Order: sequence, then structure tokens, then C-alpha cells
Amino acid sequence: MKKITQIILIISLFLTSITLVSAEESSIQKNTTVGSPLFITNPFRDAPKVVNPSTRKIFVRKPFHVLDNYTVVATGSAITLYKHNSSEVYIEKIDLSKWAHLESIWQATEWDSVTWEPLFPKMSVQDVLSSISQTPFSLINGQFFDPTKNPTPLSFGLKINWEIKTAGADNGTTKKNIISIGDTSAQILPYSWENLRDATGKLVLVSFSTEQYHYHQEEIGRTYICLANPDNRNTSSTLIVLVAQSMNEVFAENELIRFGCTTQSITKLDSSGSSRLWYNGGSIYGNAHHGDPDGRRIPNMIGIFDSENWLSVWI
Repeated sequence: MKKITQIILIISLFLTSITLVSAEESSIQKNTTVGSPLFITNPFRDAPKVVNPSTRKIFVRKPFHVLDNYTVVATGSAITLYKHNSSEVYIEKIDLSKWAHLESIWQATEWDSVTWEPLFPKMSVQDVLSSISQTPFSLINGQFFDPTKNPTPLSFGLKINWEIKTAGADNGTTKKNIISIGDTSAQILPYSWENLRDATGKLVLVSFSTEQYHYHQEEIGRTYICLANPDNRNTSSTLIVLVAQSMNEVFAENELIRFGCTTQSITKLDSSGSSRLWYNGGSIYGNAHHGDPDGRRIPNMIGIFDSENWLSVWI
């Protein structure tokens, strides 16, 4: 009789545990959004809303508009600069159709004796501002380079006014693209030597595409250029620039997509301590890998000129 009682007690305890586990799983299912994407945890965005997984769309392209959590900090005739309200993240909208203009700022002082690629001395923001005749609306950093050398080669190709200035020292990286910026529109093309040679923009840059991870999850300085709402030729008259003091690639690229860009219309410029933004009202420098901005000198910057600044050169 004692053995029967013990067996009944064991079975009762077993059935009770199954019921409790089932109830707990049911509770979890009721309170969990299945398939929640990583980027909704972005601290620079509002808290995620409840989304029906069956109808959720990860990326929705919309016309550019002022998004929540950003404030306009500078405006021109063809350029608007937004700053995130609580983070060192800037978004710059550039309307090429209104004659905004981008210009690569560099100096080639000597040439590599083996590759015959030009070598570029490193400069500070103040060096650049004092070397140009027109004050830009803003300055951002340019392309990747060799941090161990000064002067240094640029890592990837650069073409200005239809002339290739450098083919780049790193031709082994395949996950690159080309942004070709003309008078009133820009296009992003797959990387090839032929596409660089034949690109018709006045400023043509080769850099990483989104397929190339670059310290993907590390919170460091980031700089991007992308095309907003590109057409089927991956062409647009609106550029979006993102400069962040500290952000990983997942958050940065999804923030650009919120502003109308696509994964195929994004190109990455240099990052980490090279990332920077100057405008007439402030400046930021990106966090280096050790955690703080180091204010390093870099060999290539991009001046972004408003239509008023640019047209005044011709008047």
C-alpha cells in the first residue's frame, strides 16, 4: 500500500510540473513579439511599438522628412543639417538639384617609388579651412588610408573632374562601390576598374559597400554618404550624410534607411577617430577604437558647399 501511495504522489507531482511549464510558455508567447529585429533596440530611436509579425516590414522607404528626435541646427539654400536631440549623431540632407556641391580636399606632395601612387599629407580641419578660398557649409572626413604613414596613400580610388587622381593602394578588397557625384544628381555603381574609369561625375569616390563589415558591432565613429529614394538606376538628386561620434554599423545603416536610403545606395567613408564633421556652429570627432576621439590628422576631407557658396565663385 505504501508503494502505491508513493507512485500516485510521484505521478501527481509530475503532472503538476507539466501544467506549470505549459502555463509559463503560454504567458511568454502572449507577451513576446516573434522575430523582433535587432535594430528596434537602437538607443537613438523611440521605444519599439508592438508590431504584428505577419505584416511587419523591416525596411520601408519613405520620402525624406524631419524624423522624431532630430532638430535642425543649420540650414542653407540646398542643405539642411539635423542633430539628434540626445546623441552626437548628425544627418545632413544635400539637394544637388539646387546646386549644392561636394569637393574632395587633398594635396599630393610626392609619389610612392614602387607603385607610383600619390602620397597625401595628413591635415587638421583648421589646415583645410585655411587652405581653401571658399568656406564650406560643412566638412566631413573622406576615404580610408594607411594610418602608419605620413604622407600616406589613399586606400581606394579617387577621380576629380574626370581625372583619376589615384587608383588606391588596396585593390584586394572586393566589397566596394563607387559613388559618382555630378552637378545635379549622383549615382552609386558596383566597383570595377571600368566603372571607375568611365564614371562621369565631377567627384568620384571608391569606398566600402554595406556588404563589407568594418568593425561591425563596435561603437566607434561612423561616416556615411547615401542616395535618398534612388530610382531604378540607383540615381538620386538628394544625398544623405551621417556622421556619428559612437555607433555600430547595424544602427547607423538602419538610421540611413529611415531617411530614405537603401542598402544598395549606401557607401561607407573612413570611420573611428577619422570620422568628423565641422560646420559653422560646431564640430564632432568620432571615437577611436580605444574609446575617445583622438583628433587625428587625415589626408582627405570632403567640403560640402551650399549653392550660395558655390555660385559665388562664378559671379
